[in-house]
Amino acid sequence: MIPDIKTILYASDLQGATWPSMRLAFSIAQQYNATLIYAHVVNNVKELRDTIKDFEINSRIDIQEILKQTLEKAESRMKSNVEKFVAEEFSESGSPVEVDIRVLEGYPSQTLLSVAEKEHVDLIVMSSRSHGTFGQVLGSTTNKVMHNGKFPVLVIPYH
Repeated sequence: MIPDIKTILYASDLQGATWPSMRLAFSIAQQYNATLIYAHVVNNVKELRDTIKDFEINSRIDIQEILKQTLEKAESRMKSNVEKFVAEEFSESGSPVEVDIRVLEGYPSQTLLSVAEKEHVDLIVMSSRSHGTFGQVLGSTTNKVMHNGKFPVLVIPYH
């Protein structure tokens, strides 16, 4: 039996090279009249580490403000990506797909699988870039989602 796809989770790392995967996620959502959850996971530990190294040791750091700004920046970028994508792909007709933009916090693979479970996702669409040997040994977010979840995962490679 052909599966009925009602909800698609499109996971993005907000890199520009992921447009082909976004295009495919929209296309599948349009074909099945499915809701598209466009998600990006902010790994707070990584974000804090990267931000703190930009400050001098004696500077006062407001961690909550840094996290708030990180989340706001990600959401703004996601909205901009969707607007730009819809304008380029669908011209003036607007998006034929309902898009639910979500900025999530946590460890990426675990957070994505948790959302997929909670939302009863029928398909996860992700991009995967090639990693060096070290990255392949540790495993990428895409690899972890594929092997630790019970959901079909469509992976679109980019380099």
